[in-house]
Amino acid sequence: MKIIGLFDPRRTGDRAHAATGAGSGGRRAPSVFAAILLLLAVPGTAGAEEFPRSWLRLVSSTGSHEFTVEVAADDKRRTLGLQHRKSLAADSGMLFDFGAETRIAMWMKNTHVSLDMLFAAADGTVIHVAERTTPLSLDTIQAPGLARYVLEVPAGTAARLGVRRGDVLEGAALGGG
Repeated sequence: MKIIGLFDPRRTGDRAHAATGAGSGGRRAPSVFAAILLLLAVPGTAGAEEFPRSWLRLVSSTGSHEFTVEVAADDKRRTLGLQHRKSLAADSGMLFDFGAETRIAMWMKNTHVSLDMLFAAADGTVIHVAERTTPLSLDTIQAPGLARYVLEVPAGTAARLGVRRGDVLEGAALGGG
């Protein structure tokens, strides 16, 4: 969006024009506040991204555990992930689906809650568990091999449920469900 009248480097005294709207033929320049309100009113420009919801079951040595998950299966949603969230319910998480097995590197940029990350192959087999990630960290978190999925759940979930390599994720969320 282009906002006209706030700053024009061709004008002399441009800072005065930006602050007062002077020299704009008697019209006041739009305020920054008004521009922000306009951006907030346009769908898709601000606010929380909508994620499809589904369910997922984790089968571990301690039994079968169900989660309600938000699915991040496109670049935009995978990039946003759980950023700016302040909490995550014990039986919920986010499933990142990369569409095919690949090398995956995750980080905790703008993520305020500690997470456990379960990296899984295309068939749902857990290949790596990263426990108690550091909120807001830019350090990368990777599996030692190829994965298709990453399930992010609240920190401590992996220890509480006894999650290990070889456990299995199954359910509607896998494969874009």
